[in-house]
Amino acid sequence: MTLQVTIEGPAPTQGSHRAVVRGSRAWVIHDSRRLAPWRARAVAAMRRVAPPRPLGGPVAVEIWVYQRRPLAHYEGRRRGSAVRQGVPYIPANGRDLDKVARACLDAGTSAGWWRDDRQVAALVVDRAYAESLGPGDVERVEVCARSLCERGDGGVGW
Repeated sequence: MTLQVTIEGPAPTQGSHRAVVRGSRAWVIHDSRRLAPWRARAVAAMRRVAPPRPLGGPVAVEIWVYQRRPLAHYEGRRRGSAVRQGVPYIPANGRDLDKVARACLDAGTSAGWWRDDRQVAALVVDRAYAESLGPGDVERVEVCARSLCERGDGGVGW
């Protein structure tokens, strides 16, 4: 079984925490303010395509992070103009991909795609410019997961 979902909006990172102490109580909160609203959208989207029961055994996950191209890459520094020659085709920087993957995997756990993200045995995380697929594409994250136990020959693989 293959599960696939697209979550629109810039990918948040998960992993940096800070402690807040008020009186005798202490909380640990995420540094990214965008994480909670994005995770709510991600979990809702993932639940729409979730299997009746979480995937069992090892799982392979592929995550594509599409980000906006910098204005300096466009003729006249305006989106919608032609992309200048000689600019990178693949982003060399952006959000920390391992922290984006952490946010996606935790959303998959909350949505019931798998029981625990420790089941993820194969993980591929790629970054691309959203506009590389055509004009008007938006920043987004695409997540695809499948059980590695479903090959008919009993083997493991994509």
